[in-house]
Amino acid sequence: MVYSQQYPGDVNFLDSIDSYMRKIGVPMNLSPQERLTITEQARNTLYSYDVQCLERVAVKILESDLETDNEAKGLWIAFKNHVMDPIFVQIMMQYLYTRNTPAINGRIGALLSRVVDQYVEEHWDPKKKGNKDEAVPTFEEIDHIKAAIETLLGQTANNLQTKCGNLNHIEALFIAACLAMNSKDTISEILRADTAITADIFKDLTDPDPIIRASLKLLKADVPTKPTKNQEAFLESLKRWIFDKLNDIPGGDTVLYQYLVDVYGSVKPDVSPYYIQIKDCGTTRTHLLTVAKQIVNK
Repeated sequence: MVYSQQYPGDVNFLDSIDSYMRKIGVPMNLSPQERLTITEQARNTLYSYDVQCLERVAVKILESDLETDNEAKGLWIAFKNHVMDPIFVQIMMQYLYTRNTPAINGRIGALLSRVVDQYVEEHWDPKKKGNKDEAVPTFEEIDHIKAAIETLLGQTANNLQTKCGNLNHIEALFIAACLAMNSKDTISEILRADTAITADIFKDLTDPDPIIRASLKLLKADVPTKPTKNQEAFLESLKRWIFDKLNDIPGGDTVLYQYLVDVYGSVKPDVSPYYIQIKDCGTTRTHLLTVAKQIVNK
């Protein structure tokens, strides 16, 4: 795999402990005690470096299409492997504590939530046991990951429970992870969660721009053809939230026009594939309607 040259040292993030030890030339003819000692030293050195790369790694993974971007896919696989080791998570949490940066904490919490979600999907299939109502196993081997998620996203989840009132803590943690992603996946993951929430949860985002752009480019094909009541309520609230955010952009019609041209990538874009049609904003949102008529031909 060709790794990004911007941070060439980050290539170590792709290493396992064994491959890292081979890379640094640890001899093979060691006694068991010597190998244990050197392995511990190598692990701590590797992990201590890896956690310093996490911000860049998290952004790369969250903002990439893992189906087409081999670099991001490799980093995602490495991340999943690393966090299965409780020692890595311990070193990671110590590093995040010293940084104390909410945005980074949120992104890492979102990635950890993905790990747990995929792990459960890959290791639990109740249909194979003939009982689709069987309770989800506890999976003690990922307890350390779940504890880290609670530390990183628990307060946001608590706030969501207070605001929404109808979410249990597990659901709130998942939605907190979606918010922390603050990317194109946020919308699709919220729809997949099928919980009773509205786009009001976006009001407290420090930087809502990624969600606005992702919502405007949300394809009709990516929206359920027969949405549930929860999904339908969320989608309708999303439209209202997007229309209001666009209509209230500071700077008037000219700034809004430039913003939408930048989002769509054209002064006369074909918006027919998109779920949200800006011309449907209604007559009360005068700024948006005026600009929408200039941009959308039909």
